[in-house]
Amino acid sequence: MGGFAFGLLVGFGVYKAVDEQPGLDHESGSAQEMAGPAGPRAPGQGAGPQGGGAAPMVGELNELKRRLEADPKDLDAATKLANMYYQVGMWDQSLQFYDIALALAPDDPNLLTDSGNVHRELGNHVQALERFRRAHEADPEHWQSLFNTVVVAAFDLKQLELADVAMVRLDELDPAPAQLPALKKALADFRAQETGQADAP
Repeated sequence: MGGFAFGLLVGFGVYKAVDEQPGLDHESGSAQEMAGPAGPRAPGQGAGPQGGGAAPMVGELNELKRRLEADPKDLDAATKLANMYYQVGMWDQSLQFYDIALALAPDDPNLLTDSGNVHRELGNHVQALERFRRAHEADPEHWQSLFNTVVVAAFDLKQLELADVAMVRLDELDPAPAQLPALKKALADFRAQETGQADAP
């Protein structure tokens, strides 16, 4: 992958729900800057160690689990559990609760996008793209799912045509996130590198 290190994914539901949890530390100032506990990583690097961050507040986790056990349709509890585990990089546990939440709200674009981010962290790139596709279908103006499609399609799977389609739509929406210029530059540089390798004797 050479020197490319653009691995930043964005989510919305994670920041919103975690913001309500006083026991968790998050320094990011906006949803657009929220990517995950480890921040940017090299494309294709795969997931970090399970539980690599600070442990969530045990009392909050247990209370949310009790709520979900008492009411399996408690979407708020399932979402908050997924987001708390996401925040500390416990990807398997996070995905478990995202899937529970999605069973209750299958067309929620934020849940689909954030669970797609988890799939990417676990190295499940095809599944990640599928979640982003579903998120965009559910909300055609959901720019986070398009942004993440560009990242995964280009840098993880080298599907540059798919990345280009998503980038065109992203430009049309003009969300103006701070990372968009960096993403465009990384994509152009990556394409040049790939073209150079293809042309090499």
